[in-house]
Amino acid sequence: MWGEEFTFMLEEPPVREKLHVDVLSTSSRIGLFHPKETLGYVDIPVVDVVNNKRMNQKFHLIDSKNGKIQLELEWRTTS
Repeated sequence: MWGEEFTFMLEEPPVREKLHVDVLSTSSRIGLFHPKETLGYVDIPVVDVVNNKRMNQKFHLIDSKNGKIQLELEWRTTS
């Protein structure tokens, strides 16, 4: 579970773009080197966030057997 927050400053709404989120895992074995494992990904059309101003949704991870991720996204303007 992550409680991360990211802010992006943009001059124009990138309505033709997608937000790509990769979910990675690392080994919990202490002292041993293990590469990061890809658990899946999701692509979210930014236009959905811009039009709705807020999105709090669960997504099924692509290339995953049954992985899910919940993301909360918000579009804010300075004016």
